[in-house]
Amino acid sequence: MKLRYAPRPWLPIVASVALLTLAVHTPNPARADGGKMPFIDRIAWLAGCWGNSFDNGAYEEQWMAPKGGMMLGMSRTVVADQAVEFEQIRIVEQNNQLLYIPKPSGQEETIFRCAQLTDSLVIFMAPEHDFPQRICYQRNPDGSLLAWIDGKKGDKERRIEFPMQRRSCP
Repeated sequence: MKLRYAPRPWLPIVASVALLTLAVHTPNPARADGGKMPFIDRIAWLAGCWGNSFDNGAYEEQWMAPKGGMMLGMSRTVVADQAVEFEQIRIVEQNNQLLYIPKPSGQEETIFRCAQLTDSLVIFMAPEHDFPQRICYQRNPDGSLLAWIDGKKGDKERRIEFPMQRRSCP
């Protein structure tokens, strides 16, 4: 007995719908929260050790990788073998928002809220703070990092840049 092939014009449509449904409803194992990447993971490029030297000193910054919705960081500036500034920093994700919480040189901490986030730039703002009102990190195409703080100090606009290169962590 010979079987005859019957055309099925609907088959490609059913297969396409099945594949599309599978792609949309299959969670990506590389992402948490059912396919939504946590905001904190979008700045994982900040993790590691960074620094730069100048005439008789250096500044350095170190960040732990995101874990538990938080990154921990620290920085210090050394001039003529004396630590002149230091800072303990937390970046936390709360209520779908990134918060940058520095505690500079033993002062009170301030909360800066994320105002802009891309794959290579994060800007935190606290308009009510005296100075700075913005803290920014930009990952450059060559792998370097540019951090800066800016805002008004008195009646003048001010910007301080911290260009950094990746360094090996101690």
